[in-house]
Amino acid sequence: TGGRRQMYLRLNPDAGYALGLKVMETRVVCAVTNFEAQVLHYSEYPLNRDLNDAVFVRSLAAIVDQTIGSSGLAKPAFFGLGIGLAGVIDPHEGIVQYSPFLGLRSLPLARLLQEQLGMPVAIENDVNTLALTEHLFGAGRHHRNFIVVTVGRGVGMGMVLQGQLYQ
Repeated sequence: TGGRRQMYLRLNPDAGYALGLKVMETRVVCAVTNFEAQVLHYSEYPLNRDLNDAVFVRSLAAIVDQTIGSSGLAKPAFFGLGIGLAGVIDPHEGIVQYSPFLGLRSLPLARLLQEQLGMPVAIENDVNTLALTEHLFGAGRHHRNFIVVTVGRGVGMGMVLQGQLYQ
């Protein structure tokens, strides 16, 4: 009772954009989304596996720049980049501890890309990103506890426990 009448609010879906990369053995998939998680632009790029760390980081930065250019959106409109890749990842420090498919060890990928791109960068194990996606948008949306298992060249598992991604 009292006060102003209720008013529904929602975020402007085009107030900012995010970039997502999935780095695989021989290719990189890149998507641009708005605040409603709608995919606005999607592209794939080949990736040479035989790269040293510096060339690998420059290659990813070039893919991001090319994707931003292809999207038709201005770079300042992007609020960050998220990267998923196979391996042992320290998401809090932004370090790829070990990625067997890519031959990476102790690479501070988030910091190096952030320096090159001038935007926040987050990295996570690719199966954990899949589990989080299922929790937010997919089959796990209405469940507080579930696991996601992937089987391919390797086997991976991500868990959501008590509504939180287990890391």
